[in-house]
Amino acid sequence: MALLALVGSLCGACEGPDVPVAAQFASEDPCRSAQCDDGNVCTVDTCIPAVGCANEATATGCDDANLCTGPDVCVDKVCKGSKDIDCEDGDACTDHTCLSASGCKQSHNTSKCDDDNECTLADVCEKGKCAGPDPRPCVDGNVCTDDGCDPKTGCLYANNEGDCNDGDQCTKDDYCMSGGCVPGVKKDCEDDNECTTDTCNKGQGCVWHVHGDPCDDKDKCTTKDVCNAGACAGTKISCDDKDPCTVDSCSFTTGCENKTAADGTSCGDKKTCKAGICQSG
Repeated sequence: MALLALVGSLCGACEGPDVPVAAQFASEDPCRSAQCDDGNVCTVDTCIPAVGCANEATATGCDDANLCTGPDVCVDKVCKGSKDIDCEDGDACTDHTCLSASGCKQSHNTSKCDDDNECTLADVCEKGKCAGPDPRPCVDGNVCTDDGCDPKTGCLYANNEGDCNDGDQCTKDDYCMSGGCVPGVKKDCEDDNECTTDTCNKGQGCVWHVHGDPCDDKDKCTTKDVCNAGACAGTKISCDDKDPCTVDSCSFTTGCENKTAADGTSCGDKKTCKAGICQSG
């Protein structure tokens, strides 16, 4: 207080109304009563005597209150995110957005995708999962392979040793080997009919052509045998030996038979047979 009184006495000649000494010093030094905090995290707040507040820009880290940016840093007294954050989660079945107040948000979509399963087709997203609703048709149409599918490599066709059909109607008992159909044995088209010509057609199989050639019907009671409409037949022979004292017949296996008639058999003109001879009385 003694110092202030001394200063006051020295300033007694100052013009103007009387001003308390302490107030005079406060008006000369703005830093005594200044509030220099500007509420900006991106400034360094100071006070320079005889000048006043100074709010200098800084490049320190900060928080711009936006969860979609980062890392945040001060630039020209403004807090800014250095880049947008990456909300990508690597899932093809989600769409990605970002809200400044809450950050990343993922929502399910129905996009086409790849479920990494080679045994499915038409893969599509459903409820956040990728799945193929359609099975891959691993059918090669080859009866000599067993068809399957491996999720990692796709269709598989394994050779088998089953029965098959080589498409040739003149073979039978065809079999599979090395993924192909091997012809079996030749078909026997023999029909044991001498009145047909036996052949085989790859597209039809056995074919029997009838002809009209001479033949043998194995019947000793016929002659001049010939084929007709696929059957062998001949003309009946006559076994009549013109002897009234014989009984004439024909055997399929031996031919004509002329057996002696029984004694007393009438042989005409009031005659009878005796010992195979036609006699009177």
